[in-house]
Amino acid sequence: MPKKFDSAWKEVIENLFEDFLNFFFPEIFADIDFSKGYEFLKKELSSIVKDNKIGNRFADELVKVFLKNGSEKWLLVHIEVQGYKELNFEERIFVYNYRIFDKYKKEVISLAILTDGDREYRPNQFKIERWRFKCIMEFPVVKLIDYQNEIQELEKDKNPFSLVVLAHLKLIEAGKDNDKKFDAKLDRKSTRLNSSHGKLS
Repeated sequence: MPKKFDSAWKEVIENLFEDFLNFFFPEIFADIDFSKGYEFLKKELSSIVKDNKIGNRFADELVKVFLKNGSEKWLLVHIEVQGYKELNFEERIFVYNYRIFDKYKKEVISLAILTDGDREYRPNQFKIERWRFKCIMEFPVVKLIDYQNEIQELEKDKNPFSLVVLAHLKLIEAGKDNDKKFDAKLDRKSTRLNSSHGKLS
């Protein structure tokens, strides 16, 4: 996928972050205190992953949020915008998660959105296990192609990300030749849609 495609995803998530969580991860949305605002940590994430050697085709976001119980959490959101299987996907999530935790000593929650058309490709775990040693990291994954059976619900849903998903499903149906068309549609949507999100100072 072209870099502009990644940028369109990044822009729509940054402009509609609350809607993004409410649509894809409602249980997380319910726990966050948006009245205290949130902050996208672009520079912090860039400094952590700039020397990463396991690929760079993700629209990555690192967001600092507060929970309703008063505790402060950092939320790491990974958006997979590639239309093919990535062998090192789980390793990438693990590396990013650990590097952020190691630098800031904050709890990091990693999430993933998969936009490819392979129904069988559902990476959600990184594991190292040998002898009596075991290291396992599991992370929530949303597969956009799963929404193909919910077209009517998406058309009625007022969350702006329902339009994003519908547009992407059209892309999957049309085939890879229409990547640029979808990119343009998503880019236009990201500039039209507005959200009442707050930024931390």
